[in-house]
Amino acid sequence: MAFVCREIVAENGLSDVITVLHSKVEDLEGLPDGIDKVDVIISEWMGLLLVQEAVLDSVISARDRFLSADGSLFPSHARIYACPASSDSSLSDWDSICGFSFGPLKKLAKDALLASSPVRCTLKEGDLAAKPALFKYFDLKTIAVDQVKSMHSKLTFNIDKPFDSIAIWFDVRFAYGERSRVSGSGEDTLVLSTSPCEPETHWEQAVVMLPQTVSVAKGTMLPITCTIEQSTNHRQYVVELSIEAPITISKKPA
Repeated sequence: MAFVCREIVAENGLSDVITVLHSKVEDLEGLPDGIDKVDVIISEWMGLLLVQEAVLDSVISARDRFLSADGSLFPSHARIYACPASSDSSLSDWDSICGFSFGPLKKLAKDALLASSPVRCTLKEGDLAAKPALFKYFDLKTIAVDQVKSMHSKLTFNIDKPFDSIAIWFDVRFAYGERSRVSGSGEDTLVLSTSPCEPETHWEQAVVMLPQTVSVAKGTMLPITCTIEQSTNHRQYVVELSIEAPITISKKPA
């Protein structure tokens, strides 16, 4: 594609403005024409679980080597969310095909999702069994590679219906104002969300199927520990989930 990009640049008369470098960013020995630092780094590095494919490692390498102290990255911030969910709507097609129920195939389809989890699925807001929780916050200006290799958090959810999976999604933020550059939020921040509560995107959601449906009383506080860790193949990530015994909240008499 680098060769094609050069041809497109030339065809549009921009060869004196745009320089195409044909290299992994990690292998670049320097920037062209004596440029030491850049003002902006733009990259589409997001994958399933946000970090799958580990392209963020390359962005961090470019940042550390080439971005000026007051430079900007776009996206500038990112967040990973998790939430218990139900797969019923995504498998409901098997309930009635031309008026016939295909229950055994529905079970096989669910088993296939379990074997290949996490899988890319499009969920709906109604599939969520609790209020989503923030799993990980990224400030692209400061985050280190080691912080991306292994991420761990214990989250507590107020469950309002049975669930058989954990949904994981992300948003990325383009903070271009002085205040928002630090916090990643505010009026001068654009947000690209892959939430099931927002319009569908190419990334959809990552869904980790559970071996069985979890049913607890509505309003139960359920602690779930989630770890997302880089595999031996650094382009892939492994998700580990641990669901603890529910917390019972006793109300004191008025």
